[in-house]
Amino acid sequence: GDESKLGGLLNLYRNYLHLVARSQLDRRLVRRISPSDLVQETMLEACRDFNQFRGDSPQELVAWMRRILINNLIRTSEIHLMT
Repeated sequence: GDESKLGGLLNLYRNYLHLVARSQLDRRLVRRISPSDLVQETMLEACRDFNQFRGDSPQELVAWMRRILINNLIRTSEIHLMT
């Protein structure tokens, strides 16, 4: 339920996701794509799609969120590398 509790839970992983985004971002795109923007998009998608999360542990939650982040990173990188 409660969206503020969910937001607080997901927010626990914000710094971790930011580190992942920075480490995985193609160096050619650093000036065009902000890791913070990728993390924000990931947090919004995780909130929106939380009912699809099927895990039971914090480790599964962080893995699920990392997968969302990586998918966002791939999609955004493909768009920017084509332009």
